[in-house]
Amino acid sequence: MKKIFLFIAAIIAAISATASDQFYVILKDGTVVSYPTDKVDSISFDDSQIAKIMGFNDMAEEIVKLKKEVEALKSNGGGLPSSADSSVFSTLWFQTIRAKDLPAIGITTDSVVDLGLSVKWANFNVGASACYEYGDHFAWGEVKTKDSYDKNNSNTYGKKSSELESASIIGKEGNLTAQYDAATQNFGGKWRMPTENECEELVKNCVWTWMKIVVSPKDIVSGYYIKSFINGKAIFLPATGYRIGTSSSDVGSSGSYWSSTVNESDSYYAYYLCFYSSSKRTNYYYRNTGHAVRPVTE
Repeated sequence: MKKIFLFIAAIIAAISATASDQFYVILKDGTVVSYPTDKVDSISFDDSQIAKIMGFNDMAEEIVKLKKEVEALKSNGGGLPSSADSSVFSTLWFQTIRAKDLPAIGITTDSVVDLGLSVKWANFNVGASACYEYGDHFAWGEVKTKDSYDKNNSNTYGKKSSELESASIIGKEGNLTAQYDAATQNFGGKWRMPTENECEELVKNCVWTWMKIVVSPKDIVSGYYIKSFINGKAIFLPATGYRIGTSSSDVGSSGSYWSSTVNESDSYYAYYLCFYSSSKRTNYYYRNTGHAVRPVTE
């Protein structure tokens, strides 16, 4: 049975008021097997550790959202997407796992994770002590948190890149210098914020799986399980949301992580890594807003 799950399976739930509610498991060969929802507690996948899903009855509402994608796969004979870069493949899994079970999918407590990319990634955000904690939010080019994230109290908003370079806030390559790097100043000298290119590398070279981590019954954290195509190592980025003024926005539904790279075309933006459950990309945003920082190191 484990071999049947060798690469990919999709699970959907038909939620109704009847006792015939079922979980439908689409096997590698396209065969569909169903089980009563009140009989299913957990499923463990094969040794590749693609997924381990716990507590199905608690996540039925979320799983049903996959129905359209699953039906699309079924209509194509249950086949796999044509490339690992496929958006369907990248967002196919929607799962819930308990925090204590994270080692089963390769999320360790190590401080640094080598994903086989040009830099190694920290296992948790600045201001956090676990991968599922949001940590602190910083305005771009600032190294301390604050009560309000406004244009008039920003260190960099409204300044041209030439001005930032003259003030030694950025270097010639357009990235923040160590003095203005929130990762370097809070994590230590070997750490820094990722560049825009390094964020883009993370997007393009990993499978991104939207999932929920159950820390406690009242503390469930959404975000992306990010597994390297290159060596199978993984990190988790929680959906931190962002800060503007004194308010927090989109916590639990989006992730916003600063890069160290300025947008040289104007005086207001810097590049960041942003994601929702349906998408992820690098983009640019106002420097005065507060975003999370996930450090990298050589």
